[in-house]
Formats: sequence, structure tokens, C-alpha cells
Amino acid sequence: MQYYLHSHFPDSDFSLWIIEQDDEELFNRGWLVNVGLKEIMTKHPETQCIILNDVDLVPDLPFGSRGLVPYNQCDLPIQLGSELEHFNWGVPYGACAGGIVSMNANDWRKINGLAMITLVGEERMMTCMNA
Repeated sequence: MQYYLHSHFPDSDFSLWIIEQDDEELFNRGWLVNVGLKEIMTKHPETQCIILNDVDLVPDLPFGSRGLVPYNQCDLPIQLGSELEHFNWGVPYGACAGGIVSMNANDWRKINGLAMITLVGEERMMTCMNA
């Protein structure tokens, strides 16, 4: 991932954060995301763009006919990676976002992170925008 970012966005300043759950409880993506958001915004309050990227998703080169995955853009909330081969290159969740989601820090603050529910089976899904 670091190679991809450095080679395709050389003028962008970024850091990679890995937030993982270290207990025997059911997987809780919302809690992990909220811990990560708080850590990033506390340690780097100047952060403008925060992108959630599932650890098992790495961009293909080239990204179809659309070019590179735009990791350097977050003016508007956008789902950058959801069209997966094992879902027949479609979006698996019609009303939700997951996989790779980009938002600027102010938008993350506005929605107050993710809902903190335990997801079983659908752990890659952003919790339907806190529905």
C-alpha cells in the first residue's frame, strides 16, 4: 500500500494507521473506526482527509478504465472501493458503504464516527451511514 501511494501520489503527505481489535469479543468495526479517528485527530489535528481501507483490499494497477484510485481526494464523501470481483464487479450493499471510504475530517466529525454495533458476517459494511 505504501508503495502504491508513494509512487502514484508523490506530492501527497500521508500516514498509514492500522487499528486492530485485541480481545475475544465479537468484531466491532464501528468501535475500531472510532478509536482510529480519535487517535488520528488527536495526534494530527491538521489532518484533512481520512480514508478507511479494509486491510484485505489493495488497488489493482491499472484501476480499470477509470485510472488510479483517488486516495488524494476527499472533498466529498465517496466510496472508493466496493466493486469487487467476487461480487461480479458490483456493489454488494445498496444502501451502505464499505471497503474503501474517503471523507474529509470535518465530515467524519459531523457524523460522529460510525455506529458502534457488533457486525457478524457483514463486517466490511460501513454501518449504513449511522441509520
